[in-house]
Order: sequence, then C-alpha cells, then structure tokens
Amino acid sequence: MDLIEFQNSVRKVEQILENTIECETNWIEPYWFHIEPKNKEHSSISIRYEFNEVRVGIDAVDECFSDKFEEGRTHSDGINRFKEVLHSRIKRQKYYKGSFHYRTDYFVERNGTFESFATMLLWAFPFWKKTRIDEFIQNPILTNP
Repeated sequence: MDLIEFQNSVRKVEQILENTIECETNWIEPYWFHIEPKNKEHSSISIRYEFNEVRVGIDAVDECFSDKFEEGRTHSDGINRFKEVLHSRIKRQKYYKGSFHYRTDYFVERNGTFESFATMLLWAFPFWKKTRIDEFIQNPILTNP
C-alpha cells in the first residue's frame, strides 16, 4: 500500500462520515485523517500512514499495521480495524491517584465484549494515594456495518 491507496481507502469512509452530525472530520496532513466528536466527553479517532505503517488511534494511543508484520497486521487489516473502531462502542477507564490522572485504558467492543485496545500511562504518580476509576462508554460513530 502506498499513500495514494491509503488516501483512497480513507476517503470512502470520509464520505460516509460527512452525513454524521456527531463528529467533525479533517485531514491534518496528507497522511493523517482525524475524527473529532462534537461531544468533548468522547474520544477522538484517527488513522495515519507513516513510515510504511497504517496507525489506527483512539486519543493518544495507536495500533500499528504494516505488511512487514506478521499475518493479521497488514495494511488492509489496519483499514479494516479503523472501520471496526468506527462501528464499535469504545470504553475508556481513567485511573486517578487522589486527583492525579495517571492511566487510561481503552477498550473496543467486539461481539458483545470489550477487548483491550491500548493503555496510556504516566510513570510518575503519587502511588500512596487511593485509586479512583472513572469509566465512560462511547456509542459507535457509525451504526450501519
């Protein structure tokens, strides 16, 4: 896959998203497509083509797909994963020590169960304070498969 093939694949999804009023879409760079929900409680979703990899992201975390990886992690698998994320509920768990936010876990719903997507973590945090977890479940951006 090259940049032109990537852009053509993503533009098909972009056309579908133009009819969705819950989010705003834009191309940050020729290789980076970003979906920003109008509801600030929701997570942003992005797809990028960098260093010969397709990177699917929720907020600041990514999954990487490349034809140089093992089976199931190819460029086309990355495009399919992007579409899957758009059609799935996303669960975000934020962890706090006191009032300090130190970790966020992201999950994507698949077949009725939430599977881990990625974790964002800060290593320096007040570990001696009590842990609090806030959970938020975001509905799919697209509802038709």
